[in-house]
Amino acid sequence: MFSDDYWLYDASLTWNVNDVFSIALQGRNLSDEVYKTDGQEFSSVGNIRTVYYGAPQTTSIVFTARY
Repeated sequence: MFSDDYWLYDASLTWNVNDVFSIALQGRNLSDEVYKTDGQEFSSVGNIRTVYYGAPQTTSIVFTARY
């Protein structure tokens, strides 16, 4: 259950409004790469194979207040 090589691209942009507030735009897996993170094989119970995939492309806006 080996996987081909891949690259993941993440980025963030933060604007510090003042000493207390900031706003950030964040993106993860921007190329929307499909990739395996883990796999298991249960040959003793019917040759069952399970594969887990990484997170898809996500974007978020983060508001922060420091006190």
